Amino acid sequence: MHDLPACGSRDVLKVLAKAGYVHVRTKGDHFIMKKPGAFRPIPVQHPVKTYPKFMLRTLIREAGLTKEEFIALL
Repeated sequence: MHDLPACGSRDVLKVLAKAGYVHVRTKGDHFIMKKPGAFRPIPVQHPVKTYPKFMLRTLIREAGLTKEEFIALL
């Protein structure tokens, strides 16, 4: 299984955009991303230089992606 690379908030936002998510609104320092047909939006804290691995795994899981799909979209 692949290990996750170090990713910041810009990387995560780009991957989510490639996966079909769009920026809906901003609340404080969080960008709220929503995909048409998705159950709930995903809040992405911005700016973050490097996300901790556990937080990155949570964002990937909430987006409905696998680690391999996430790395391929990077």
